Amino acid sequence: MGIGVVCVGAGRGERFGGDKLAVELPGGTILETSLAALMAALPGSPLAVVLPAERLAWWEPRLLRRFPGAKLVAGGPRRQDSVQLGVRAIMDTGVTFVLVHDAARPLIHPDDILRVAGALERAPGVILCSRIPDTVKRVDAEGWVVKTLDRTELRLAQTPQGFQINHLLRAWRMMDQAVVWTDEGMLLEMAGDPVMMIEATHPNPKLTTRADLAWIRNVLRAEAP
Repeated sequence: MGIGVVCVGAGRGERFGGDKLAVELPGGTILETSLAALMAALPGSPLAVVLPAERLAWWEPRLLRRFPGAKLVAGGPRRQDSVQLGVRAIMDTGVTFVLVHDAARPLIHPDDILRVAGALERAPGVILCSRIPDTVKRVDAEGWVVKTLDRTELRLAQTPQGFQINHLLRAWRMMDQAVVWTDEGMLLEMAGDPVMMIEATHPNPKLTTRADLAWIRNVLRAEAP
């Protein structure tokens, strides 16, 4: 299948306190570890890496040595803008499908990447997800419990998320760009397209805070031979 990959890492890392993508893991930086997993699953696929404009010069020599075909793209003010910029950077390759992955999820497993990619023949959008192990409460503005929710129908959205390119482009044309969507799965929902969720079979945490970094390193230590 003609599938492209967009890895999004254009955030400023404010909650982490710096460029979290440059943190070193045993296989390279957070960003390189994410890209290595994506390319292991989909070798030869067109790749766009979306980064803060002011960090492009720092990342370029390091990334292009290891991923020579990658297109490095300056991100936009919002995540949804960065995703559009990344997708449009690989449109001229003629891809039919695209996977969008958060660079801050370095533990993504190639098996889960392929499961998302493989489902794109059946659905306009496919989202990797996890179940919610804890009881979920809805509260009011003052913190009082309003209702306990049925978690059997709830999922936590992860990445990669995969899309049929024609449906993604159609949704962008339909939607008022002033509207904010938290991921492209939500965008397709608003456009009326069905979206499938596939449960992850491997840990896939997102690096947001320093506590997340400790968790990621513990997982890597546990998995090390």
